[in-house]
Amino acid sequence: MATDTSPRPERKKTSTLRLLIYILLGFLLLTLILELTGTADVAGKRETEEIIDRPHQQE
Repeated sequence: MATDTSPRPERKKTSTLRLLIYILLGFLLLTLILELTGTADVAGKRETEEIIDRPHQQE
């Protein structure tokens, strides 16, 4: 029974890829939560222009 002592680079690549996927999913989840609570305007849906209706204002 021979033991393989050579390093396995595939495992390092897989763990790095998994870490990136977890970071991306965490960022998306945080963005979704902030958008739903109204804290952040990520999708650009918030009304930013204030409409002021003063037809009889004298200057």
